[in-house]
Amino acid sequence: MSEAPVEAAVSLAAPAPAAAPTAAATTRSETPPWLSRLLERVNPIVIKEVRQGLRTKSFWIFFGLMLLACLVIALVAFGVTQDSGLETSGPGFFSAFFFTLSTVCFFIIPYNAYRSLAREREEETWVLLTLTGLGARRVLRGKLTSALVQALLYASAAGPFVLFSYYLNGIDLLSILITLALGFGFMLFLISIAVSAATLAESRVMRAVIHLGLLASLLAMTFVGLGFASSFVIRVLFNVLIF
Repeated sequence: MSEAPVEAAVSLAAPAPAAAPTAAATTRSETPPWLSRLLERVNPIVIKEVRQGLRTKSFWIFFGLMLLACLVIALVAFGVTQDSGLETSGPGFFSAFFFTLSTVCFFIIPYNAYRSLAREREEETWVLLTLTGLGARRVLRGKLTSALVQALLYASAAGPFVLFSYYLNGIDLLSILITLALGFGFMLFLISIAVSAATLAESRVMRAVIHLGLLASLLAMTFVGLGFASSFVIRVLFNVLIF
């Protein structure tokens, strides 16, 4: 009797070797449980928008320009204080740093938030977002949160320069924190208006009208915010000079 059928039967009955774990399974097993639970709770729109925003050239262009402007202002402040020894140069340079940060936070970020939602309507992908089961409220909340995350990245880069103005004398830390807190609230207001404006128009003509109106409004509100911050800093400087 031939042994070939017996060996074939034994090979069929033998259990197959376990498949090697894939890279995705290995990565998932290495992820801490608390991080996995946190990622599951994060709005997927936030992750999508932040990844898409960080890949665009506009983000890195404005990020680099803001850092370059802050670096130039810091070098000028260092040279002025070394040459003339001014005792109250902090408010002026704080206004310069705040102007650089506010230009991005009061104009660029709200406009990007508007374009992010308007693009969904222009490309007719809004229906696909609603079919995911997230709901309109959660989608809008994700758009708003992603804009705030990008603003946090800009603020974290400009924060050390803003704090540098405190060491130039003439402005206290409480005034800096109050100005930044008011600026954050004003930026949140502008982002909310921009996201809401993207949901208003249905036709292309109305979208163009709202687009131009939003650009003009953001530009005007940017100057309003900068004027308010400048007046607050001037008031602080006046109190320092008087007392």
